[in-house]
Amino acid sequence: MAKVIKFDAGKAVFGKEFAIVDTFDNVQLVNKGVRRILEALEKYDTDQNNSQKPVYLYDYQDIIAPLVIDEAGKLLGLSKEETKKLKGISYSEVFNFYKSAAQDFVSISLPSMELLSGALEALNTASDEEFAKQSPKDEEAK
Repeated sequence: MAKVIKFDAGKAVFGKEFAIVDTFDNVQLVNKGVRRILEALEKYDTDQNNSQKPVYLYDYQDIIAPLVIDEAGKLLGLSKEETKKLKGISYSEVFNFYKSAAQDFVSISLPSMELLSGALEALNTASDEEFAKQSPKDEEAK
């Protein structure tokens, strides 16, 4: 059975609703788009680490948002000028549309601020727990 992702928010700007089917071409397009987003995040992390600069969570949003707009435009079959109009629509609607396509078409969770914040919190909690387990004798032995 075909999977269909609807983008109703486009009606206000483009005068029509969009329904994107999980054709082979669309699946490949989403896969390439998600890969592009993940590679951009990885490049940021690598660049920050190589230059010994901290990684900031808010920088991830600056990386993710324009790429989601661009990739959503490609998936919707919009021209570059039409894709720019997506910036005038609720970002959460554009993001949720593309996130649904990634999840339903290629079974990949699109990185989001909520997901990244949760991962960072879990990492910090694990670090705090590990630090608490160390006794003063452990520190002296180092």
